[in-house]
Amino acid sequence: MLLESVMLLLASSVMGVLISAKSFAQPAETITGQRFLAFNRSHQVIYLNELLRGQSTLVDACAPDLTREALAAYLEGWIQSNPISLSRPVNVSLQRALDQRCHNHPQPTGVDTSSSLWSLPDSRATEVSTASTRFPAPFSASTTLGQSVADPNQPLLPEFPRLSGIVKLGLINQTSFSRSESENNYNDLFADSTLAASLFLSPEIYFYGAVRYLPLVFPPSPRRDRVFEDQALIIGALNLNYENDNFLLSAGKGTTFFSTAFRSAPGIWGRDVAERFVRVPVRNGLLASGKLTTSNVGNHALTGGVFYLDTSPLSKPLLSDFPKPELEGGGPSNTGDLSSFFVVLDSSSFSQAPGLRTHFGFMKQRVNRIQPRALPFPTPANEIADEYRGVVSAQWPLELGEDQRITPFVEYARITNSGGLRDSTRDVMTASVQYFAGQWNVAIASSLWRDNNPGQAKTTNTQIQLSGGYTFDSGLSVDIGYRYLDSSDLGLRDTHAAGIWMQYQLGF
Repeated sequence: MLLESVMLLLASSVMGVLISAKSFAQPAETITGQRFLAFNRSHQVIYLNELLRGQSTLVDACAPDLTREALAAYLEGWIQSNPISLSRPVNVSLQRALDQRCHNHPQPTGVDTSSSLWSLPDSRATEVSTASTRFPAPFSASTTLGQSVADPNQPLLPEFPRLSGIVKLGLINQTSFSRSESENNYNDLFADSTLAASLFLSPEIYFYGAVRYLPLVFPPSPRRDRVFEDQALIIGALNLNYENDNFLLSAGKGTTFFSTAFRSAPGIWGRDVAERFVRVPVRNGLLASGKLTTSNVGNHALTGGVFYLDTSPLSKPLLSDFPKPELEGGGPSNTGDLSSFFVVLDSSSFSQAPGLRTHFGFMKQRVNRIQPRALPFPTPANEIADEYRGVVSAQWPLELGEDQRITPFVEYARITNSGGLRDSTRDVMTASVQYFAGQWNVAIASSLWRDNNPGQAKTTNTQIQLSGGYTFDSGLSVDIGYRYLDSSDLGLRDTHAAGIWMQYQLGF
């Protein structure tokens, strides 16, 4: 396919430019702006420290006198005013915000900047809930620093190309037990780690790529104690992007933005159900997103894209014996052409509800055929149909006091003709609350999903998790928790689990 050839060309081009890249900036971040905004100030500062650790060229050039708290608050305000960045990696938002700030407000030489845009008072840095309205607009002209003061012939922007990356090392151990089904008593130790990198050719043009190492089978089949088994390295994203103040264009792999629960639900297991049943990963496609700003009803980003399931060599799970998807297997969006599409509306900065963020999405996945691996013949044509998905979610971080924040979140998704099977439906609800106090956090999250398939009994599945953890200044985070799971779909009825999740990130 043409797009697959472009993908392979992109991969080789990225490698070539990586080898020739001469300057390095802050580490890339694998969380999105939506997740960053859910954090309280302490967690944001720790994230920025890791993001900028040893690679502070951009900040030194564009914001040398900002404390990390002020920088975190500035970034929060920038993301709120640019809803396109709610679904983008945080490193992209930070880099664009500072590049734009540096370009619009270069620091003059020999001028007192204590009362200017370059120095944000600590009182502003702590007033998170009103950051988007109290901070100077990142794209507005400065009355303090005008072109008459700054020398336009001495730009402070760092050189390009600029490479940044981060390795997130995750280790999870969970012990499951069930009183009613002894086969569900097992221990599972596995890695869930990510490598993400951004290569900026200019402030507007950049490559983004990400790989993830995780188990592809859950629960273990057959049930048994498992230690780093069934793991594989997945290429989750490899795309080329053009982004300016008002719109984003993206082409390649990993360009479908649909649902926020798999990014934003907290805890050890809070994201699992949405990631398994609602998220639509490893698609190749084209994406366009435009910023719509209105003073009365908030800031909005309208995003749309066309895509298909990746069956190229880049879809092969590496370091494993798992097969790659094949075009002949069919299924949702496995058509080899751009006949599937999605559209989403992300909104933030509502004047009557500061901090509230909403997400509305619709997706159609074309289905031409379904060929089950275990059967010699395809599913009859009268039993298949195009799959439709709808999703709505809301997240609202609320300040409770100094460095305390509570973030409720809810998402509902409806899937019609689930899996491409006519008249099969799936409803998925995820709700959570996370409380931050300094570097501590406590999270409770619940997921409910129901399946209704023709000729089969309806099933209702439930997952509830409670967890708490601490994030150290070094960037190491440790969470412990409990999960209750009752799912006939997964073969885990009335099952309990205790778990620990350790995560560490290392920038380069």
